[in-house]
Amino acid sequence: MPKKAAGSSMDVDSMIKGLIADIDAQISQLSKKKAALVDAFGGSTAVAAAPAATVTAAGERRRGRPPGSLNKKGKKEVAAAAAAADKPAAKPAKKTRKKRVFSEETKKKLAAKAKARWAKIRAEQGQE
Repeated sequence: MPKKAAGSSMDVDSMIKGLIADIDAQISQLSKKKAALVDAFGGSTAVAAAPAATVTAAGERRRGRPPGSLNKKGKKEVAAAAAAADKPAAKPAKKTRKKRVFSEETKKKLAAKAKARWAKIRAEQGQE
């Protein structure tokens, strides 16, 4: 950008103010057009604003889950939201298995085999 003379700072300030005024005028025109389209075809302005949140300041798409995603809420928050909406809380989708129970005799056999395995491993490590 070419350098300006020291006395021309007023020109730059007035030029910047003029550009800002032009941008403000364009924004107001676009807002009026948007309002007319929403009135004509219905719809929500929140839907149009959601994709803009996924773009960074550099113009790149944001990585990861979109902000405000419902998937991010914890189980307690989902249950509280469901209760607030007068809906019954959802039951878990999976059926839980019954816990396996070993007899005392089987537990002793398993413990003896585990001790034998570890004794063998320790003996091999001591020889090396």
